[in-house]
Amino acid sequence: MQSSVLNSTAAELDLAVNDLGPLAWVLDELRKSLDGAAKAIKRFVREAEAARGSDLAAVDASQLRIARQQLHQAVGALEMVGLARPALLLRAMEAAVQKFVQHPEQCSQDAATKIERASFALTEYLEGVLADKPVSAVSLFPQYHDVQELVRADRIHPADLWALEWRWLEPELAVTAEPRNYDDSARAVLDQSVLPLMKGRAPQAAQNLKDLSLGFSARQADRQPRTFWKIAAAYFEAVAHDLLGSDVYVRRAASRILLQYAALGKGDTAISERLAQDLLFFCAQAVAARASDTPVLSAVRSAYGLNRFKPVDYELVQFGRFDPALLAQARKRITSAKETWSALSAGDANKFKSVADQFSLVTDSLLKLHPTSEPLAQALTRAVDTTVRSAQSPLN
Repeated sequence: MQSSVLNSTAAELDLAVNDLGPLAWVLDELRKSLDGAAKAIKRFVREAEAARGSDLAAVDASQLRIARQQLHQAVGALEMVGLARPALLLRAMEAAVQKFVQHPEQCSQDAATKIERASFALTEYLEGVLADKPVSAVSLFPQYHDVQELVRADRIHPADLWALEWRWLEPELAVTAEPRNYDDSARAVLDQSVLPLMKGRAPQAAQNLKDLSLGFSARQADRQPRTFWKIAAAYFEAVAHDLLGSDVYVRRAASRILLQYAALGKGDTAISERLAQDLLFFCAQAVAARASDTPVLSAVRSAYGLNRFKPVDYELVQFGRFDPALLAQARKRITSAKETWSALSAGDANKFKSVADQFSLVTDSLLKLHPTSEPLAQALTRAVDTTVRSAQSPLN
């Protein structure tokens, strides 16, 4: 399957025609909306904490309603420029604030921090998209997970943020399998094999389930169930070859396949497209060193063009670790210090006082953003102090 949309191999931009102009146009307004929403929520939290022990219901919730409205407008702006996947994070933030409007007692300092960190992450992600960096919306999953937990969402899954338009595309397999019915013997294999997978890595159990899935596929006359079992077989093959982690999402997929089998075994012919797409997501995450080692997985990846997608460590916090305002301040301080140091190196003796002050600000930013860098900050301070005391150009 080919697509005109760039993906994470170069830059996974969830844009219809890869036009960054509209995003550049709305990004500043998005920043203002996100910043305004975060500040409004923090104001409410301060007022609510001051009212603890009294009537919390009497606390004015207008700040929360302001935050909700700003987030709602931001959702619309992001969807308007074609960024549907990252807009899901905004929708989750809006839903969380809506819940706080209805239940103000749940709007804690911790919740406000999660909303703010999500806004930081989204802003940094969008800046990366605008800079044409190879970023994937799946990288926003840590913040998406935290915000969705605030509303106790029924579903929280990294595939929600994956930019793939679902279609039923049947892979062509070179391998053959003996057709299997949905019967008691098949159910026994499923039950005996899924349990070890739920407990952790179990390559033989996964191999058994791959073979069983291929057998189910071979028995099907209809395209959708036949395709579903091929995708399931590819997922199990990836697990058998240890190409995926053993996190809760990978393990839970096996139990969901068991539930799908149970429905099919009872005569329900409906196939969960959501489950099929989630399994396909894991197939995109799984890359074998040699395609010949995983023929089923390779066939599925080829049919859906999954080589377009670079695997993402969706549990790694890649964005939102720092306040964008602090980052911008640090960049300005570094630029000013660099220019002053260059002038001092060129012989401008009037810069001795200002170079000390500016490098003091640089070390202040360094410690705020990365406290463990204190030894570097101290070494930088000593170097600058030595230069100032010598009253000589650094190049002398």
